[in-house]
Amino acid sequence: MKARQDMVMMNNLLYYFSPGKRQDVFDHAARILAKKGTLLIMSPLHDSKHGKAFSTAFNSFMSAHENLHPLPSEKEIRAIGKLSGLKLVSVEPVLKEGGWYLLELQKKNNRDGSCFFNRSFLFINRCSDGEHPTIVSACIKKAN
Repeated sequence: MKARQDMVMMNNLLYYFSPGKRQDVFDHAARILAKKGTLLIMSPLHDSKHGKAFSTAFNSFMSAHENLHPLPSEKEIRAIGKLSGLKLVSVEPVLKEGGWYLLELQKKNNRDGSCFFNRSFLFINRCSDGEHPTIVSACIKKAN
């Protein structure tokens, strides 16, 4: 069995996958997360409290390209996460004007709210073909 990751982070990734394929991405992340693992997602959100004008323009841009897809909404991320055994525990605006958010999902059995430092991380980035994620592992230690 491969080592499980304490955290998986997806930055600017979900709009490269069709809404139907996003479940596969979440399922993969959930499979490789440790028992108390956390999935962090940084993405603009559609229908969010902040950045409505940006998300509307961004979605118009996406629809003009066949390899890009609509922005996810918080509701979609919550639902997909639930199907993957992940619970959305935090949604924090990062750049309000652009509707960018940091979303934290935890495995449903993670109840201790432990911090991310001194844990292994897995970063998933879009591959050049737009279909398969590139996976890069790193270990991040808390500074003393």
